[in-house]
Amino acid sequence: MSEEETSNRHYGQLPPISESIQRHHENDNKHDMNSLLNAEKAHRTFKKKKKRKHPVHSDGIVTGDSNNCSNNLGVLQDVVGSSKKIDYVLVHNAKTPDEEMDLKTREQLERQLSNRTRFKTAMQTEGLEYDEIWLGEKVYVTIHTPFDRLCYEAEKIKLHMPLHGCQIYDDPVGCIDRFVENYLETDADEVDYVSAPFERSQIQMFDKHDKPDEFFRPALRSFLTHHVLINIDIRDKSDKEDNPLAKKGLPYLLHKKYYTDAFIVHDVSSEDPAEEDAHKKAKEAGLELPKVDSDPRKDMNNTWTKIYKYQPMWKIRNYFGERIALYFAWSGMLITSLWIPTIFGLCIFFYGLYLSVERFKMEEALHKANITNGTEDDLIAMIVETTEDLLGIIKESFDNEVTPFFALTICLWGTIFLEYWKRKNSFLAYEWDVNDFESSEPDRPQFFGTKTQPDPVTMEDTWYYPFYRQFVKYSASCSVLIIMIIVVFISVGGVIIYRVILTVDYCPGWPAVTCLFLATIVSSCLNAISILLLGKVYEKLAYILTDWGKYT
Repeated sequence: MSEEETSNRHYGQLPPISESIQRHHENDNKHDMNSLLNAEKAHRTFKKKKKRKHPVHSDGIVTGDSNNCSNNLGVLQDVVGSSKKIDYVLVHNAKTPDEEMDLKTREQLERQLSNRTRFKTAMQTEGLEYDEIWLGEKVYVTIHTPFDRLCYEAEKIKLHMPLHGCQIYDDPVGCIDRFVENYLETDADEVDYVSAPFERSQIQMFDKHDKPDEFFRPALRSFLTHHVLINIDIRDKSDKEDNPLAKKGLPYLLHKKYYTDAFIVHDVSSEDPAEEDAHKKAKEAGLELPKVDSDPRKDMNNTWTKIYKYQPMWKIRNYFGERIALYFAWSGMLITSLWIPTIFGLCIFFYGLYLSVERFKMEEALHKANITNGTEDDLIAMIVETTEDLLGIIKESFDNEVTPFFALTICLWGTIFLEYWKRKNSFLAYEWDVNDFESSEPDRPQFFGTKTQPDPVTMEDTWYYPFYRQFVKYSASCSVLIIMIIVVFISVGGVIIYRVILTVDYCPGWPAVTCLFLATIVSSCLNAISILLLGKVYEKLAYILTDWGKYT
C-alpha cells in the first residue's frame, strides 16, 4: 500500500477542491446554501457590528447588506496550488547510537530514535510533510500541513469560517464615530463576516476558497497543525493492550525529552533584519528576490506601535490567535481604565502634600523661636526633628483625611472594570466566533477515563472519569489552596506584629533613625522577601496541581 493510500485510509479521501466546486454547479445546491446563510443571518440579527470602512472584495464587489450575500456566490474559481509553509518545528538532539558508547546510553538513544521514527511515520500517515535540518548538535524538524489536511481537520473540529461575500458593515454615526475611525481605529481595513461551521463539500461557500495560502489565518494553521500533532498516537497493538489509557503522542515525547522543544515560527516579514540583508546583497549582485505578498507582521508593526491609536485587535487575533488577542484586549482596557484612579490618586497626593508642607512650616517657625543657642546637641536635635518632619510629610501626602474616599473609588472602579470587561470579552468572543468554543472544543489528549458507560445517542461504550475520583482531587486541591491562604495570612500577620512591637515597646527609647530603620525598612524588606519566596513556592504548587487535575 502506497503512502498516499495509507494517508487516505486514515483520515478519509479528500476530494479535490475543484471537483467540489464543479459538483456544486452540477447539482445546483441552492437550497442547502440558502438555508445555511439564512440560519446564520438570523443568528446574527442583533449583533453589534464593528465600524469599518468598506473595502472592495477580491472579485470587485462591495457588499453592505447581508441579504445580498447569496448573489455574490455566482462565479467560483478552481483552487490553485498552495506554497509550502513551515507550520510547526520540533527539535531533538543530533546524537545517534554508536558502538563505542556504554550500553545504557546506547539503549537510551536507540529508544529515543525508535520513538521519533514511529512519530514521523505517524505524521506521514496523518498527511503531514516534514523536512530535517541538521545544525550543530540539534536537528530541527520543520512540519508543513497540506491544505487538504487542514480542511479535513477544520471540518473535524467544526471550525467556524467566514462565508464568501457575506461581509458585515456598519456606517459610522456622528462626528465622534467618524473621528475615531479616521484617526484612532487601526482595524478599519479588517472586515467581519457571517460565519458557519466548515465543510469540505461546501468549500466554495467560504471566503478565499480560491486562495489556499490565505484561506486559513496564520493562527488557524498553527492551531490545526498542533491539534493534529497532539492527537497522534504512536503505540502499537501490544502497547494498547497492556495500557489502553496511556496515550503516546507529542506531549509524551516532549515529557520524555525525545523531542527537546516544539514551537511555531513567525511568518516571513520584509522588516526582518535577515530579510533586509538578503535583499540588499541580492541587489548588489544584480538580482531581485521576490517580495513578500502578505506581511501581517509589518501591518501590526505599523499600527500596534502607535501609542495614540487603538490596538489592532483583529490583526493580533488573525496572527496570534484568539487567546493572545483576548489577553491584549484585557491589558489594553485595564491600562486605559487606570487613568481614573491615577488622576484621582495624584489629586489626593498633592492635596496631602500641601497640608503636610503647611503643617511643617508652622512647626518649623515654632522650633526656630525655641532655639536659643547653636550648641552641638541642639544641632543634632534639629536634624532628627527635620528628618522626622520630612518623613511625616511623605506619610501624610499619601495618608490624609481624603484617603478613605480614594479607597471607596478604587472599590467602585474595580467592580465597574470587571463588569465592563465581561461585556467586552463576550462581545469579542461573539465577533471572533469563539463564544461556544468550550462546548464544541475536542477532548484534550491528556484526558483519560477509568470506567466506561454507554453513550446515550450511539449506545457505544465511552470512557469517563468517576465523580468520586474527581471529588477527591477537587477536595485535595481546595485543601492545599486553603493552606496556602493561611500561610499568607501568617506571613502578613507576623510582619505586622513585628512592626507593632518595635513601635510600641522599643521605639520610645531609641533614636528616630534606628526606629525608622528597624520598624519601617526592615519590616518592608521582610514583607518583600516573604512575597518572593511564597510566590515561587505557589507557582510550583500551581503547576503540580494543574498537571495532577488536568486528566479529569
